[in-house]
Amino acid sequence: MKKTLLTFLIISSCLTGFSQNSRLFLDINLPFPIGDNFIGKNYKGVFDLGFKFNMVKISKLKLGISNNVGLLNYPQVPVHALMIKPRLNAELGLKKITPYAGIGYSLFTYYYSPISPGIDKTNDGLNINFGLRYNLISIIYVKLDYDFIKFRTEKMVNTSYNRNIMILNAGIGIKL
Repeated sequence: MKKTLLTFLIISSCLTGFSQNSRLFLDINLPFPIGDNFIGKNYKGVFDLGFKFNMVKISKLKLGISNNVGLLNYPQVPVHALMIKPRLNAELGLKKITPYAGIGYSLFTYYYSPISPGIDKTNDGLNINFGLRYNLISIIYVKLDYDFIKFRTEKMVNTSYNRNIMILNAGIGIKL
């Protein structure tokens, strides 16, 4: 009991004491696949969990890394797409609104049923990300961002429908 209370006090003091100068951000998002592509036309967003860590601050510019892991579902058949999206990020730290951008690499792994033990197919490619974060209070924020993913096409027909993936994410997060 004493350890739990002590842990709670330490975490709460860190959250309230350092939230303005936070370097770690955790968020949960709902992905909305959009656009005229096979993901946008067929898949629905289930969830997306993300973290961001700012490593360097140069005046109002912050540079760091992030990663998002999400799940999409194809409702007509039992197919699920697991998304892994690591990125390098830059953000402009303003008072309430923070614009940010990132570039990285995305990996989509498709499972044909929830109990399927093996990976049936993968796609990967360049990921460009833009977004805005709005601070509700010092430690809580809402965010809206856009991912453009350009899949490599060695494994599929080289068309915009198969190659250019767009996902809009809306979420809420906490600064630690």
